Amino acid sequence: IQRKMAHRKFESILRNDQIGLEHRRLASTVGPSTAAGQKYLLGALLAGGSCLTLGESKDNLLPYVDLYRVDTLCTSPAVIHMVLDLPDAGQYLTSLREVTLIGAPTGPDLLRGLSKLCPAELNVAFGATEIGSLFHHSYDPKAGYVFGQVGKFMREDLEIGFYDEAGKPLVNATEGIVGFRPKDASVQNTYLSGGDDPQTGFKNGVFFSGDIMRREGDQYFLIGRTKNIVNFSGNKVSLDLVRDVLQAAFAGSTIVPLVVSDANGLERLAVFVKAQISLSPEQLNVPLEARFKGIDVVKAIAVDTFPLTASGKIDTQALRQRLDPA
Repeated sequence: IQRKMAHRKFESILRNDQIGLEHRRLASTVGPSTAAGQKYLLGALLAGGSCLTLGESKDNLLPYVDLYRVDTLCTSPAVIHMVLDLPDAGQYLTSLREVTLIGAPTGPDLLRGLSKLCPAELNVAFGATEIGSLFHHSYDPKAGYVFGQVGKFMREDLEIGFYDEAGKPLVNATEGIVGFRPKDASVQNTYLSGGDDPQTGFKNGVFFSGDIMRREGDQYFLIGRTKNIVNFSGNKVSLDLVRDVLQAAFAGSTIVPLVVSDANGLERLAVFVKAQISLSPEQLNVPLEARFKGIDVVKAIAVDTFPLTASGKIDTQALRQRLDPA
């Protein structure tokens, strides 16, 4: 009885928008050792709020949110995908007033589905582990959302620009490899040098995250990764774009393409698929052939769940081990 009374009092505070940061109840499925995890957890704690980190218990997110009347949730799109697959998920989410999705790009179907489950404000945050959050976007169901939209650039301590593959600035460009130049040179720590990779880390005073972006007005869109650009029969293709095309063609699915070599050493695709229907390589090739040249899906692997990293992203290394077990 006492617990129900406390819940009603808390819900009344939420409805009247009387809750401040010092009363926030934050739950996070993102590892506390990550930059994003530290930002949100420390922010809530320093304001006087309380925090719940789930880690390996993220599969039981819904009971924890309901039990502790969590009002602020920091998680990844992959976790929300799992939530949307659960029956009656909405009844566990009535206390939520703010959800921030970080890590991998968020799809419009996911945001649309989550907005129907709970009345929370939905935010998309995007950044780099080395230098923290960079972009922010608040989801508006009426305005819609484009896959890969990361929103406005939010950092006053960094200058953002577009660069070519050699690291040269693209003056007045609205698309290219994105780079961030710290206004304070002391930020350029040696452990962020990027090693031998010419397109990631600090290079000549600019931090390269390895992302390829496009700008439209004040909005930025993630369109690919430098490491995910592969060569199919002489045609350069972004694996991120391949994923987007497949997920648009097969609505409600989660798809992860990986590059494999055939008997002749040519690059082909193996695709991991979580969908309501079984998809064959032949079916997956149809939308790809209409968009790209030289691509060939030779293997389709159905999965019930995807392995996740500590930051909540799909663990592609773990998926590759399924293809090439040690």
